[in-house]
Amino acid sequence: MLLYYFASAVKSIQFHVDDDIIDKLNYYYTTAIITGMFYLLFVPSSQQRHMCALYGKVKESHGKFHYLGTQIFIHAVFAILVSAKQYVGFPIQCWVPATFTEPMEQYTENYCWVQNTYFLPLHDYIPHNYAERENRQIGYYQWVPFVLALEALLFYVPTIVWRLLSWQSGIHVQSLVQMACDSRLLDLESRNRALQTIATNVEEALHVKHQVYLNVYVNIQYKL
Repeated sequence: MLLYYFASAVKSIQFHVDDDIIDKLNYYYTTAIITGMFYLLFVPSSQQRHMCALYGKVKESHGKFHYLGTQIFIHAVFAILVSAKQYVGFPIQCWVPATFTEPMEQYTENYCWVQNTYFLPLHDYIPHNYAERENRQIGYYQWVPFVLALEALLFYVPTIVWRLLSWQSGIHVQSLVQMACDSRLLDLESRNRALQTIATNVEEALHVKHQVYLNVYVNIQYKL
């Protein structure tokens, strides 16, 4: 029974026409693996009779895994790792003369890290022309952890915007979805009543919204 609902959940994740292998690996295969691990590890056998309700949530779980797991989590982890390497460890190590003391070596490495370095073969002389040095310059990207952290935040911005603005529609989406999931466990008559309640709620909310917009439009026309 558990594998049946797991297979149904995986089938609900559909390919898009213009997807390549990278897109499929990003949102399809990764999501299927994580969803399977979730069912096998976190759903006890005593709750298998409630799998109908859980199945209703699986269709939106791949979206959560996409922006929260495979995007935000990965970006955050790499931002922390890169930041730890730069600000806790040693982002660059220079080969300095043996006469340098430890503070001198630290100053040299900090200067090279901030000002960048340039490539020079072992048997070549140091060029006197500074423009030639800049042409061989090796840039170190100190802003990488900040960009990764910003990207992780941007993946979460649509969720924040949705949660801030969805209530203005007058429809409590989470409650309606939960009611629809719970109706799977009811008999036919109770299920029809639940679906009728959901449809009436959505219809009335849209009607009220339409009336509000119509009144605003009429008031603007009247003032003009």
